[in-house]
Amino acid sequence: NENAVWLYLDSLRVQGLRPSEFAGGWRFHPESIALRRGDSAVLYVVSPHVVFPAGAQRYRPPVQRGERVTLHDWTPGHYQVDWYSPETGNLVRSLPVRAAAADVELLLPDFEEDLVAVIRPRP
Repeated sequence: NENAVWLYLDSLRVQGLRPSEFAGGWRFHPESIALRRGDSAVLYVVSPHVVFPAGAQRYRPPVQRGERVTLHDWTPGHYQVDWYSPETGNLVRSLPVRAAAADVELLLPDFEEDLVAVIRPRP
């Protein structure tokens, strides 16, 4: 602004404010995206602490523990889930899961930044 007016305050009193709320109590969960073909998929999961802009500057994000991701519209059956570290390519955990209905809930291994899962039908 060309004619901006600066105002200097010694104190400021604000009244009538109410606390804001966020669904989930301001607790953010990992974000995920998957590519699926038939009964196989690749799933990418990223911590909410490294997602831009809120956590993009974190050097060492907190460990995510006990988080879950739900996959929708799956054929009932038995699947193998192999979790990998995208940074190293190392296998983090391998476990069988069972889809009893159309949804499959996956328990994520502990991680700091991100994970990749490969989901395949069990032979």
